Amino acid sequence: MSKLKILNDADLLTISEDFSDILTSEISKRVSIKDLDDIDLGISINYVNKQLDVFVDVDILFDELTDISEDSLNQAIDQAYVRLDEYIDEKFRD
Repeated sequence: MSKLKILNDADLLTISEDFSDILTSEISKRVSIKDLDDIDLGISINYVNKQLDVFVDVDILFDELTDISEDSLNQAIDQAYVRLDEYIDEKFRD
């Protein structure tokens, strides 16, 4: 695997924003966005010693009629991380 490029603050902001879009996309594959009362994606990125770590805290409030399992949401998050890895490989590796 190629090395991660040196990332600047603009790169980290772009990664965070794009990961938010990826997460929203993966979650919407499992539940309609119209069935959500609120969604809050807390994304934090640590970039130290050329090591990138991305963490997410997903807080979702469903409407009272929506029934979705936590397992399904965890699968959406896992798939979002897979897509993030592909995105990082494509955009930010030498």
